[in-house]
Amino acid sequence: MAKYCSLNSNILLSEKTFISPENRGLLFGDSFNFEIRGNSSKAFFENEYFDFFIYCIKKIRFERSILHRKSSLVTDLELLLQKNRIYKGFKARIIVFRNDLETNSCSILMSVDSVENEYYPELLKGFKVSVYKDYIIPESSFDFDLTPRFSEVFLAQQKLKSEGLDDFLLCDKNGNIIKSLYSSVFFVKNENLILPNRFINNSSKIFVNIVVELAKSLNIPVVNWDVKEKDLYDLDEVFLGNIVDGFNRVMAFRNKRYFYKTVEILLEELNRELKIK
Repeated sequence: MAKYCSLNSNILLSEKTFISPENRGLLFGDSFNFEIRGNSSKAFFENEYFDFFIYCIKKIRFERSILHRKSSLVTDLELLLQKNRIYKGFKARIIVFRNDLETNSCSILMSVDSVENEYYPELLKGFKVSVYKDYIIPESSFDFDLTPRFSEVFLAQQKLKSEGLDDFLLCDKNGNIIKSLYSSVFFVKNENLILPNRFINNSSKIFVNIVVELAKSLNIPVVNWDVKEKDLYDLDEVFLGNIVDGFNRVMAFRNKRYFYKTVEILLEELNRELKIK
């Protein structure tokens, strides 16, 4: 995290930011958050993420204020980046939480950090993954997964290093692979881009929609399919994606090795579109 953050348009030292012990976002998880990425020009896909911001505010029944205008958020982000002397690639996290009083008013906490590249980096490293068996994605996450909550899946992060892995694939109650710990998951078979039949209902779906539109523009067929662990041996490609990191190709699942032709094409097209916007 950078030295300064922004709370309701006021720039503060990150280490001095104070949240009351009566804060309902802290006590009850009465909040939502999402990440964005951008460069010296602007945030990537800012319209899509602003629409998600407004959707969450309405869904959780927060009161809207002048701070919730797109122009206000963009200005706050620009000023915060300047204050932290971040002039190239950046990532930002926006946290919106209900205030202490028994009202529906809310606050916006924004933090930023620099990233090495102005656009999404090349696929230099292939990930090793495994299917995590000690956790099943709750059914409630497919309907509403906007607010934070503790989950046993956090414990899986501690196992990655000990098992020599980069990420875990997570399944629903039927054994269908839905996502990874940190990203959405994409599959390729016979030049078809394969997506899960359903998705977690949070901001990760925005990046999935972006990838789908990229694929359609490149005439890559997109299909939805229930992919289980046994199917991983028959796929041509597996890759992961999120708004901050872009794409990460999966190099291997056990003794199965994957190509990365499609994900390279999608990455090139994604960066091309961002450069001309």
